[in-house]
Amino acid sequence: MNVPLLSLLILSQIEGPISGQMAMDRVKSALKAFGVHGSLRLQELSSVTVSDKPVLLHVVFSNPPGGNYEAYVHTEGRSFQLWHGSERASLNGLKSSPLPNQKYEQLTRKWLASVAANETTQLKSMTVDENGNGRAYFAILRNGYPFVSHPRYGYEFVFKVSSGEFVAFRGDQKPPETDPTPPKLDEAGALAALKRIWDTEITPEAINVHHFKRVWYTNLAVPELGYYLPEGKRKAILVWRLSYTSSRDVGYAIQGGSDAMLIDAVTGQRIRTTVVP
Repeated sequence: MNVPLLSLLILSQIEGPISGQMAMDRVKSALKAFGVHGSLRLQELSSVTVSDKPVLLHVVFSNPPGGNYEAYVHTEGRSFQLWHGSERASLNGLKSSPLPNQKYEQLTRKWLASVAANETTQLKSMTVDENGNGRAYFAILRNGYPFVSHPRYGYEFVFKVSSGEFVAFRGDQKPPETDPTPPKLDEAGALAALKRIWDTEITPEAINVHHFKRVWYTNLAVPELGYYLPEGKRKAILVWRLSYTSSRDVGYAIQGGSDAMLIDAVTGQRIRTTVVP
């Protein structure tokens, strides 16, 4: 393999757990495991820096005549993205429906074993979108629970339903330590806590401070119990993630949209976040 001179210079400068050579090897190994055949020729190796420190390694391989494969590898191994370049536009499918087919589960589990051999995972969803792309998402578990917010540590595979051909992969890995304290709140308790918070915090502020005529919410999905790493903390804790639509009457119109809240599964208290969880 002929590596461009610029890539060689970058390889010599990058330090950390994952070097440029390791990133290339990881991408090549994954592509082979995902069924990509033929030669792989390095087209680009570069880095994305934050405060002059390499954070992501950008790797591009050509696979004549199949086109290019692009990847971003985190220098500390936290994330790994890989996709077939010519299929990138098709990854934006909006409408999806369940794909209950054991053949695709077997296929993606085989791929999963090649990138997450030592992780305990659970298949959370298997869908197909309007572009014919299948998606399989495997959540990483700790103490039997997934991570339910920012990031949802796990592995997602995208493939052509018509052929089983690999299209894309994303892995968010190396989750933080977890607090082993078991949950005290069940699902009913979490829903009751959400109602209490709306009645005692959100509604009074909306009426008295923002002067809305009224506000209300409607539950969207079954509450999720899992881990979340609070901002500034070292260990993830168990939380209930509740998704809902929030609505407000501002006098001349009804406004609102989808929203979510995290509730501590031990204390029942609301966990405030800077972004929608």
